[in-house]
Amino acid sequence: MRRSDRELKDMADIVAIAKRETVCTVAFHDESCPYLIPLNYGAEVEEGKLVLYFHGAKEGTKIDKIRENPQVSYCIYGKNSLEIDYDAACKSTTSFESICGNGTAYFVEDLTSKKKALASLMNQMSQKKAFEENSFAEAMVNAVTVWKIVTENVNNMRDGCVHVWKPMWDKEVKRAGNVPVWF
Repeated sequence: MRRSDRELKDMADIVAIAKRETVCTVAFHDESCPYLIPLNYGAEVEEGKLVLYFHGAKEGTKIDKIRENPQVSYCIYGKNSLEIDYDAACKSTTSFESICGNGTAYFVEDLTSKKKALASLMNQMSQKKAFEENSFAEAMVNAVTVWKIVTENVNNMRDGCVHVWKPMWDKEVKRAGNVPVWF
């Protein structure tokens, strides 16, 4: 990470962000380009690793992608703040906290583990945090697919990548076909 002064190294900070936010964009392998989809999730720490739980239909693109290649990447971000400089647009900035990680996706099969995962997900979304494993009827649990990402690597930032928008005319332009390449 280029800006090590913004890197989050403390697992407690990483978990706090993961537990505070509610949407995680997951990237699955696909032939032409990554397949990205934003999803609600539940965050837990298990055996010292950040684990993200998801649920959905028993069939579909996500399920197919996990079966084809369970290696995934994800991004969770929040505390997005934008400062617009109306006098000098190029001085406008944005900041945020983010967790970008990768790991392996696994299907959660047994009933007790699925209920635990669903409680985690519902408590992530609910301000009351009132859900427990016994909150879910067996028939409803069996009607959905539950899966998790066990995080292997994670990069985190606080106060985000503060971007200073620079005018394009300050950069040399080369062309790759009809597409300008800025550097």
